[in-house]
Amino acid sequence: MHKLLLVMSAVACLASSGRANIDPNPGAQAFPPNVQNPLLNLTPDERAQYQQKLADLAHPDAAQKYLDTRNYVFLCNQIDSHPSLAVLLPAYPDDFTLTYVTQTEKETVIRSLKASAYALLGPVSA
Repeated sequence: MHKLLLVMSAVACLASSGRANIDPNPGAQAFPPNVQNPLLNLTPDERAQYQQKLADLAHPDAAQKYLDTRNYVFLCNQIDSHPSLAVLLPAYPDDFTLTYVTQTEKETVIRSLKASAYALLGPVSA
């Protein structure tokens, strides 16, 4: 878990530094258009969980956290399938939570964040 937070922090710093606005690979693919509407990326089971969270008045922010987390996992899965998209990965959302991420998805997020950092910085020597 510490490794994930460290990598996420590094990519967030890159994104906020303005370096992420530079496209080192102008020929890179684009994310699918449905990225703009995260609800379209949810599986039927995820959509049902999202609806439950919307109805939970005791935790009003849970639905948005769930949606933002699942959408970020979707983006990372896209990068896992299409590595050239790594330059387009945004900083993770402030309300990203590991509560809604499986171990396999966590590993995918870590790989995608590393690929994004590599795409933005290039190889880093020790």
